[in-house]
Amino acid sequence: MLVMRCLNRALRSGSYCRIEASIVGRIAVKPIVQRLSCRLHSTDWRVDTIERHFVQVGNEIKGLKRQLSNVWLRDSCRCPQCVQPTGQSSVDLSTLDLNVEAQSVQLNGDHLRITWSDGHRSEYSVTALNSAFEATSSKTPLTLWSQQHWQKHPLPTVPFQGYLTDDSVLKAALRHLLQYGFLLINQVPSTAAATQQVAERISFIQETFFGRLWEFTSNRAYNDSAYTTEAIGPHTDNAYLYNQAGLQVFHVLSHDGEGGKSQVVDGFYCANLLKSTRPDEFRIITQTPVTYSYTDNERRNYYSYSAPLIEFDAATQTLTKIRYSYIDRVPLVHADVERTRQLYQALQSFMRLINDPNHHVWMQLAPDEVFIVDNFRALHGRSNFTGKRVVCGAYLPRDDWLSKARGFGLL
Repeated sequence: MLVMRCLNRALRSGSYCRIEASIVGRIAVKPIVQRLSCRLHSTDWRVDTIERHFVQVGNEIKGLKRQLSNVWLRDSCRCPQCVQPTGQSSVDLSTLDLNVEAQSVQLNGDHLRITWSDGHRSEYSVTALNSAFEATSSKTPLTLWSQQHWQKHPLPTVPFQGYLTDDSVLKAALRHLLQYGFLLINQVPSTAAATQQVAERISFIQETFFGRLWEFTSNRAYNDSAYTTEAIGPHTDNAYLYNQAGLQVFHVLSHDGEGGKSQVVDGFYCANLLKSTRPDEFRIITQTPVTYSYTDNERRNYYSYSAPLIEFDAATQTLTKIRYSYIDRVPLVHADVERTRQLYQALQSFMRLINDPNHHVWMQLAPDEVFIVDNFRALHGRSNFTGKRVVCGAYLPRDDWLSKARGFGLL
């Protein structure tokens, strides 16, 4: 009776189709079928519409309607024919029928079964299919912040021993990094070995020409301002490298002088502010490459890379990266005079936001504290200092720290 009511409804609406229904909840669709809107089961999910190129499902309780592309569904099949034992795909897109049609659609609870026009049969979880539409949204929402935020909230901090031994504390640490772009770990022994423990708890260390686990002081051992006593303004590290570090770990092992405060700025907060107040300048910055370089003749190191200062995913409308180091930036490539002036104006507007004291957080790191920054989001700096200040640190690759976060269900 339910099937007949659905058929009558379809006929009254002018949507003609041939239906074979041997059991309630099963629709066998012939090639001429175009549309059928009816509820064929008692679960939250229902099949709303079957079109030539998609199947539409709906969920009244959640208020959702999803148009599932046929070719996407066919490519998403996880049966043994389509997925190798390793979990890798066996689907060859060069031979996949891009006009594949659903010949038979059956929904039983959360389980969607489809027989395709190429003869293949697929089974899906509708809940899992729906989650694919939300995969671009992080499970850990970002908190964009200025100095005012931290006047009301404690800085994101976890204890060293818990971080090393308790996965729930490690998960909290990774959540802080995703949410705020930086993290403090306290009660850390003032040794390079402890710095290494902190770094390798997340992933393997990303080695650069500075070494694997590095220590620096004001001895000018490298041709880099970090090896001086001078103040360094907000910047991201390795702007001149294609494979820029994902996280940067700082650990002040000792300091017998004054100054040397650490600074952090939320680059995403400043970029979002520029986007809302000066959209034309934001567009220019996201579309124009800036070149950064590092030269050390003694070690014969000559690095250079060009990329937009702000990387923005227009499809998802999300910020993905800040790459900026005023220290390593070279003069811009000269276009026509007006275009060059506009670009300098846009860069100046963004840097004024970065340098606004209201957007800064300062901290005097104690020898038992480790400071970690997301090098794709947070800009860091320091004040000048006196005396001998020894800092140990490391870089961690972005893919690997995000892999760790994904393993905890944070992404």
